[in-house]
Amino acid sequence: MNLSILSLFSLLSLAPPADAAASQPDAPVAVTPETDSSSTPAPEQPEQPVPSVDAPEPEPEPEPAPAPVPATPEPVEAPAEPASEDPGQGPPVQTAKPKADEDEVSPLVPNKQWALTQDVPINAQNIRFRPGKGLTFASKDDKYKLAMGLRVQMLYTLDHDNDAAPDVEPVTHTFQLRRARLAFQGNVFGEHNKYKLELSFSPRDISLKNSTAKFTILRDFYVEFDYLRNLTVRVGQYKLPYSHQRVISSGKLQLVDRSIVGSEFDLDRDIGIDIRSKDFLGVKRLRYYAGVYMGGGRDNYTLEPVAGRGGLVYIARIEVAPFGQFDDYTEGDFDRTKKPRLSLGVAYSYMDDAVVNRGTKGSTPTDGGTTDYHNANAGLQFKVLGLAISGEFFWRQGRRHVGDAEVEDELGNLVLAPIEAPRNGLGWFVQAGYMIPHAPIEVAARYSEIRALGTETETAISDRREAGGGLSWYIAGHPYKLQADYFRIWDDAIGRGLDEIRVQAQISF
Repeated sequence: MNLSILSLFSLLSLAPPADAAASQPDAPVAVTPETDSSSTPAPEQPEQPVPSVDAPEPEPEPEPAPAPVPATPEPVEAPAEPASEDPGQGPPVQTAKPKADEDEVSPLVPNKQWALTQDVPINAQNIRFRPGKGLTFASKDDKYKLAMGLRVQMLYTLDHDNDAAPDVEPVTHTFQLRRARLAFQGNVFGEHNKYKLELSFSPRDISLKNSTAKFTILRDFYVEFDYLRNLTVRVGQYKLPYSHQRVISSGKLQLVDRSIVGSEFDLDRDIGIDIRSKDFLGVKRLRYYAGVYMGGGRDNYTLEPVAGRGGLVYIARIEVAPFGQFDDYTEGDFDRTKKPRLSLGVAYSYMDDAVVNRGTKGSTPTDGGTTDYHNANAGLQFKVLGLAISGEFFWRQGRRHVGDAEVEDELGNLVLAPIEAPRNGLGWFVQAGYMIPHAPIEVAARYSEIRALGTETETAISDRREAGGGLSWYIAGHPYKLQADYFRIWDDAIGRGLDEIRVQAQISF
């Protein structure tokens, strides 16, 4: 009995105080093993060492780490394209081939050739619009450029024929879409590879008659290579560099239209190749042109005379500007500069076996033959203080190769057609205009004359003259203007002939 009491007392003395156990619920409890075989065995616990006075306190166990949260993979960014200097330029041009892929670019392809066929970014700062020039797109380095422009002319004409028969109404009115042109021009694969494409859509542009067009809408198409200042090459269909006023755009004239002399002696568009220089020898005073052309005029595609076309056309032209070059291919002195400006030009052309009676334009001679023509031209342009004077002289002499065309006589029999004489003659015009100071108004006048060389059997030309003047209101220069003029056109006596009034509006954008 005494032994049991002592054993119980010993167990109580080893137990920790109640408040300590409550304050440290997780603290380990040291238990002395019971030696009494009659006691109920406690659940098995891991054996803990009994702390001693001298032993250091055990370090607290670290709290268990929270369960790891599955990480969301970060998106992989595509490699950024190198930043361009100009924010409007876009991605840079690839100048080197990508690493060879069997199914893409062969390593045998020249690197430069591959680079020239890739996309070219357009510089936003090089997109601009200018009246008369149209909308222009260009790459940052200006190696690629495209300008698109539209020009429209609306013309009203009143004609009074003083020689009309009594039973014929002498007055006629017409209102027409005189010209409607769409032009594309610029350069490609470098600044020295230039091009121009011009399309025409008005009925008169394509010579529409009885719902049949004589010409296609293709008016001009050429490419030009100006790598050398003294030798530029142009090839395609375009205006022949013969007459100065003919080469000037119909949208840049002082009066409603060109002289009647030009309509007789000018050489029209043709297909060919020439060499030229806008600044020969770099002295800013000389220009030259020398070319060979098909001779059949616009829309020609063959050299065979039997196909309705003739032989070749050869042209040479020289221009001199003694006081320096200026805008002599625009009529009117918009700059009104104090310094006088002068341009002189001469040209010669030989036409071999021309099928039509005016060289590159006109109609087929009645006998169906051809004509060899010699043509000469000289002209001048002068501008100072708003005054603009221009004039040209023309000469033409031809030799016929009579054809064997047949016509029916009064009895219905086929006979040889009458022989048509060549159109031998000369002509000239002089024109002057003056810009009113501080006003967008110009007054202009012109006199023209055509003279036959030889008798009626020696030439098919008849004498003809015109005299008149007009007024131009330049709302925005040549691109946006309103013009009106009056001309008397006659053959023998000024009291007879045709009185003509024209009013024309032009807008070019």
